[in-house]
Amino acid sequence: MEGKDQEEVAEWGVTSTPTLPSVMGTGVVIVCTATGALQIMTMGAVHLHHDNIQDLEVGDPPLGFLKNLEDSCDRLSCSSCSCFCANLLLCKGPFEYVKGSKNPCWHSAAGRLSCVPYFYLAGVSKSGTSDIFQRISHHPDVIVSHKEHHWFDRHRYYSRNLDDNSSFEWYLERFRNVTQAIQRDLLTSSFSKKITGDGSPSYFYDSLQWQRYPGNENCTEPRMLLPHHIRHLYHEARIILSFRHPVSRLYSRFLYDHRKDNSSETFHSWVVDGLAKYLQCFRRWSLRHCAYNRSLAQTVQLRINENLYPVLMEDWLRVFPRQQLLLIRFEDYCRNMSHVLSRIFTFLDLAPLNDTEMTKIASTEKIKNKGTGYKSAGLMLAKTAHILQEFYQPFIRRFARLVGDDSYLWTDVTISHQ
Repeated sequence: MEGKDQEEVAEWGVTSTPTLPSVMGTGVVIVCTATGALQIMTMGAVHLHHDNIQDLEVGDPPLGFLKNLEDSCDRLSCSSCSCFCANLLLCKGPFEYVKGSKNPCWHSAAGRLSCVPYFYLAGVSKSGTSDIFQRISHHPDVIVSHKEHHWFDRHRYYSRNLDDNSSFEWYLERFRNVTQAIQRDLLTSSFSKKITGDGSPSYFYDSLQWQRYPGNENCTEPRMLLPHHIRHLYHEARIILSFRHPVSRLYSRFLYDHRKDNSSETFHSWVVDGLAKYLQCFRRWSLRHCAYNRSLAQTVQLRINENLYPVLMEDWLRVFPRQQLLLIRFEDYCRNMSHVLSRIFTFLDLAPLNDTEMTKIASTEKIKNKGTGYKSAGLMLAKTAHILQEFYQPFIRRFARLVGDDSYLWTDVTISHQ
């Protein structure tokens, strides 16, 4: 960075954003064999690079990946599934899914039917996900219990109550209602078209427990992430992601999370402090390392890492084929809800609804999922908006190129400020 950009970054306490050396790595998936041993499956060599955030161009290699893979990551500390504590998800299955059910379901050895989600509204929080999930659930072929289960990112690591919500069986029970409905269909006909979903909007960015995932032993960056676990459970899972302009999303997140200390001045102070710490991280490590750095995320007051869209999206695209991910813009959803819902229903291969049915779904009351700080804090300060746009702009450009859609440049969006 030079000139004005250099001066602005210096004000945050960081004098430069360096370009770190290139490395080379191999994508891997770790699975458990029938005997319980771990098997490393190569996904192909990838040339990798630690990028300067101000210099992201078309054709850039991934934003840092698998640092020192050959030196440390390949030396697993365990050789058996039994030594891992993340609820042994990679040791589950493969399941023989019932051919007569559109939703992934299988029978246990005892004949009990179990089902897992057909789709995931995996992100991004504060981008209309509660409202979107509610309207999806109004389709007659969709059955949901409640929106957010948070099993993949949170509950399976902590058991805080008598329900033992860390277990895989607990997660399966969350879908007992759709399982029973599908079972009734199968008893009366040869096919069930009912589906269910998990609307946990933090799945997109919250792999901060990655050091506890089997296959990440001795790694400075994760090679196994939350999307690997979702795809292990069901290879054909459909992933829906709603994205919002990173700057407005960060402020919305701040106002929602903080019932106190919610003034625009406090937000500005936290932005300056948080960006300085992330830029310092970028000086030493790859963008990817910093995006998944749990200690760093807990050190700052704001969820800055959640908006590093291209870094996170590249990892999802390494795991899922592009046709299994549907990207929508929160701003487009607000402007033309019916059109976006039609896209979602088509993506989920749901029966099309007539105009009357679509109008009814789109006209139901919107979910007002806002924090109490909106009225008291007011708009963010102009200087805060400027700093944030300077910080996130390289990521925005890279994201638009990554997904091949210039609408994700958000040139039609104006960030409101004082």
